[in-house]
Amino acid sequence: LAAARDISAGEIITWDALTALSPGTGVSPQRAVEVVGKPAPRAFRRGERFRESDITGREPAATAAAFPYPWGAVVRFHDCAGLASELRPDLLEFHLTDMDLDGGLPQDLPSFEQALAVHCPEYYQGRLLDLCSLEEAVRRWSVGVVRRVADLAAALKEYFPKSGTPILVVHPGAMTYEGFVAERRPMAEAFARSVDELRDLGAVRLVYENLPPYPWYFGGQWYGNYFCAPEEIAEAGERLNVAICLDVSHAQLWCRHAGADTASYVEIVRPWVAHLHIADASGVDGEGLQIGAGEVDWEAVLPALVSLGLPFVVEIWLGHHGRGEGFAVALGRLAEIAEKLGLARPAAPP
Repeated sequence: LAAARDISAGEIITWDALTALSPGTGVSPQRAVEVVGKPAPRAFRRGERFRESDITGREPAATAAAFPYPWGAVVRFHDCAGLASELRPDLLEFHLTDMDLDGGLPQDLPSFEQALAVHCPEYYQGRLLDLCSLEEAVRRWSVGVVRRVADLAAALKEYFPKSGTPILVVHPGAMTYEGFVAERRPMAEAFARSVDELRDLGAVRLVYENLPPYPWYFGGQWYGNYFCAPEEIAEAGERLNVAICLDVSHAQLWCRHAGADTASYVEIVRPWVAHLHIADASGVDGEGLQIGAGEVDWEAVLPALVSLGLPFVVEIWLGHHGRGEGFAVALGRLAEIAEKLGLARPAAPP
């Protein structure tokens, strides 16, 4: 749902002032009846999308504050202070780019009360990181980049005096462009060598993220060959003693690809989960969707996620827009499902 023309704050909204835009990732056009005949809560530019708070009148900060479980926001250096003070999440996860890695920490960072996590860039200077690469030079170069990110995360920790050891989220790699490989075991062994070479990073806690079957990079679709199926993730967890970041959106994509069940996926990898990424997914390659906009059976998977006691790091595409509107909508929908299921709220601290 979007503005068909400029709308002034306080102007009575009419049908001719509204239009529908694609992709359908915002407020549904079917909810136009909830705004027609009412004063516009703010000024809209032509083509600007309506937010959930424009209809409900509830600000993102209020929805976030009502969420009954710990949660985390995805941030970048330019918006971390604003989102931290506005939404007050329990954790901030910095998604770094290669430019962040080269530029270092900004000089004007404040002190934060949240826990800290850092997401390693998936590529550096136009090359995908690949801890599973069969080309030894590429694998060693990828290990070196992860080490640089770990150093940056350790420096960033100085601004998070209340945080424990920072989480460092890393994608294992194993992506190919021409199709799936016939034999994945050599990639698994290369990954094991990379894990061993990174075990001395005591300033961060490495967690390796489960990956989608058909990721998009550099404007094209690639193929995920390893760390997608729950059985091979569990095998890596057992054999290599590694922790994982469970990305629910990626898990759903793999399950759609393989004809598997997402709740079963979660149970298989659960013993090694140390970090959570929360978003919906559709088909085999539609990731980062708003809760309820995809195919995840949240009623089936949410009890296991809640039982982990980990912050729900919300990874909704463009969730930071509108002062964290997308994050808040996701939290509100998850809270509704939890209440419907009668899931327990965490005990209050003593």
